[in-house]
Amino acid sequence: GLSMEIKTHSKKVDEILSATSTGYVLITEAEQSRLIEAKVISDQLKLRKYKLKTTILNRCYPMWYYKKKEVKEIENDKNLQIFNNENKFYEEKHKIIDTFCQSNILPGNIAQMPILEGIDSLDDIKAMTDFIGEI
Repeated sequence: GLSMEIKTHSKKVDEILSATSTGYVLITEAEQSRLIEAKVISDQLKLRKYKLKTTILNRCYPMWYYKKKEVKEIENDKNLQIFNNENKFYEEKHKIIDTFCQSNILPGNIAQMPILEGIDSLDDIKAMTDFIGEI
């Protein structure tokens, strides 16, 4: 009856979820508490024999950090000081994230996503997708 149909369907779903052709993407923030949660989720996936293919560390750096070579002259000393302070902060964060990525705590690939500002249209989403392809 119905109970047997549910069991059969559940078994088929589990076969799909655990198939070697199925991979999972975990999206988390590059913050300590979130990375701990990501590790727990990764361990749970592994226990269920699900493959974590990629982890995306979301909102790592603002877009200007990726493109700081393009930053033009800073308007005044105060703005330059703010820029330098923020730049130092993100450089330290970058070191921590790189260390984490190289630690192999999470299996699979690890990608770093910027803090995205101003996603207002499909063109912006395409630009974001192109950017992801670059990193």
